[in-house]
Amino acid sequence: MLTDKGAIRVNSPYDKKMYVRINLKNIISSSVCLLIGVGGLIASIVFGAISGEWDGFIIGGCAIITALSVFLLTVVLVSIKKGVGLNKRAQADMFLEYMHVSEYSGDEKVSEERVYYNSLLKSVETKEYFLAYINKIIAHPIFKADLTKEEINTVRKLLNLEQNDDGEVPVGSGKGAVMLSDDENLREIIISPNKKTYESAGDSEEQ
Repeated sequence: MLTDKGAIRVNSPYDKKMYVRINLKNIISSSVCLLIGVGGLIASIVFGAISGEWDGFIIGGCAIITALSVFLLTVVLVSIKKGVGLNKRAQADMFLEYMHVSEYSGDEKVSEERVYYNSLLKSVETKEYFLAYINKIIAHPIFKADLTKEEINTVRKLLNLEQNDDGEVPVGSGKGAVMLSDDENLREIIISPNKKTYESAGDSEEQ
């Protein structure tokens, strides 16, 4: 939806799918290390049983890798479960050069910040979300379900997501964002049709 200041407003629930997507790299890396550790342990034990020669250094190393992997994976999964239980959501008002993000726990606002698109580390699109990463760990979700097709295309431009030759955005692809304050087509899309105003970096202009 468009606000009276000409911004696209998006309410994004912090659900389980979103938490899993944000922590996906940690889940995958921990799982891979766990498989390596367990596989190494099994191979070392089988080799020792067959040959009668036991390499305590390799077995100990694999045991440490396994234990650390289990610990890290448990931390990630517990944090996801805890996060879902907080009933959090984010509200993003997306202007031409930045978005104003407010986070709520229930009905209580717990934080807010202004994020400039050109300061983002990267942007990613999934089937359900846009994810705007401000660093390697923290990403602001932008839920796509309540957006119109035109608003989704506008958000893609704001986040500078890549398009292929057919104008479609490959799901999961993205790159660092840039300023779009001079994009006239974008300006016409994001302007409120009622008041004909938009806000850029804290300033407003009348059309």
